[in-house]
Amino acid sequence: MNNPFDNQIYFSNDEFIYGLQKNGNDLYFYHEPSDFDNTEISSIDQIDLNDNSFVELNVDYNFFLESAFLLNDTLYLAENSNLYTAPLSDLTDLTLLSDATNFIGKLSIENGFMYYSQSNSIKRVPLNFTDFNGESEFIAFNATYVDEEDDGSVFCSSIDSFTIIDDTIYATFEFNDLVVSIPNETVTLSNSLTESSPLNLPFVSVEGNNLSIYNVTKPAIIDVYDLSGKKLISSPQNKIDISGLATGIYIVNINNTAQLKFIKK
Repeated sequence: MNNPFDNQIYFSNDEFIYGLQKNGNDLYFYHEPSDFDNTEISSIDQIDLNDNSFVELNVDYNFFLESAFLLNDTLYLAENSNLYTAPLSDLTDLTLLSDATNFIGKLSIENGFMYYSQSNSIKRVPLNFTDFNGESEFIAFNATYVDEEDDGSVFCSSIDSFTIIDDTIYATFEFNDLVVSIPNETVTLSNSLTESSPLNLPFVSVEGNNLSIYNVTKPAIIDVYDLSGKKLISSPQNKIDISGLATGIYIVNINNTAQLKFIKK
């Protein structure tokens, strides 16, 4: 068996390479210094795949680049709470798309939507969004996979990477050596009472400080999470007092099988 390290096309002993994007016969890769004292610096360079030659672009950012996705001649970059674009013709020419993206993980773009991981959720937003958070919707919320610390505390693991194939999402989790499958279920936002839900699917309604869940067979366990995956409420009732919740968007998990989101105003 051939040793893959015999086929090196680029090597550095002082960098950590963690992302690749292909455009035509060019391969763009982003990296940071392996010296952890300088982790707020990310760089992008290029390899010409015609002859595997290295092209130093001298593109440096003063932030850690969480993820990037190349669409045509535009690079989308996620950094902490900021989302940028930059043209390949000048990767230093950053345009801020949103400054409220709340720790985006992996980015991907398909069919006019931007898909991204955020904590233990996977979401999508129209590529031409005007309000990133307001127009984002959940396509998967995995509150059932948890880690338990030595002190007994439990938390939901963050999704590290994912890929979507038809109606199934395959994901890996931070600090774990496993791959899981999650249903790809785009959920809709509901804040007003309706007479019925299509196909009798569960839906939620918020009236003042009361959250009501409909079309759920009893008994049911209703869990309410914030967007970081922290469980705030657990109840066997289909009507829940949410007066203790701050204004914002929350997730309802029903029997660990159905997930809905609602707004507390």
